[in-house]
Amino acid sequence: MNDKPMLFASLLLDRPGSRTARQLGKVLVSSLLRSLFNGEIVIWRNFPEPLYIVERKGLHELDFLPNCSLRDEDDLTEIAKKYRLEMAISLIRHTSRYSWIILADEDVIALRNWDHLFANIEEDILVSRRADRELDPGFFAVRAEVYGRFLEKWQSFEEDSAPGTPKNFWL
Repeated sequence: MNDKPMLFASLLLDRPGSRTARQLGKVLVSSLLRSLFNGEIVIWRNFPEPLYIVERKGLHELDFLPNCSLRDEDDLTEIAKKYRLEMAISLIRHTSRYSWIILADEDVIALRNWDHLFANIEEDILVSRRADRELDPGFFAVRAEVYGRFLEKWQSFEEDSAPGTPKNFWL
């Protein structure tokens, strides 16, 4: 197993007056911390208050879009796609400190420690599958050494995709 820690990153988007993403984010972070996650957790959020009143070791919360409100008619999925890529790009300068970069939606829950999933594997990208066996675009982990190439491929896919088409570049 690599001695470097992992980096877990997630994006939390709530409309004004909603607390759904905030609550899911709290469950996500609590589950990772309870399972003794070997790494740091970075949460991007569009609401001003922190997830916890008391600071949690290994948890970093970053504000984004602090002056932008999401309207009821806005498609959160489309908005999240754009900002998820920006979030992923912002991590590139930190990859040398980590063994794996994990990008996940706010509905992920760690039921137990994940260290064994990353031990002695040769794959550079790990993905989750949904019940229908399709790849789940809401969770994937990328070995830090290939993260830059991974982002280049993601960016080129986003640029080359026609508007309105599904953008699951890793499928």
